[in-house]
Amino acid sequence: MPIDYSKTTTDGVYEFLKAAAEDYSFRKALETGTPRQVQRVLKRYGIAVDLADIPVKRYVPSHHLCRALIDQFGLRSSRIRARYDWTSSALAPIMIVIAYAMPLQATVRREVDAEG
Repeated sequence: MPIDYSKTTTDGVYEFLKAAAEDYSFRKALETGTPRQVQRVLKRYGIAVDLADIPVKRYVPSHHLCRALIDQFGLRSSRIRARYDWTSSALAPIMIVIAYAMPLQATVRREVDAEG
């Protein structure tokens, strides 16, 4: 099953990123929780993803990067957040990257660095 973003909202993306930036227990749950626990967290934010697609080892980006994403998209402002609500999935993929896709980026970076 492909990832389903149909129930996401921009406010949800903001709340997710804010928690990833500021809430230690939230970050720990994403990083060390079971794939099923991560699946439940994502479901609370409107994302349905197959359990098999969530890796066992995950890396959550730094607090600073999560804050930078909030700032980059202007998500602190409800007026600006409203601009992204033309589709439920406009910013939702960011949550996937924060929640569990970072190992993919880390692996690619190591491979590129190894090639010189």
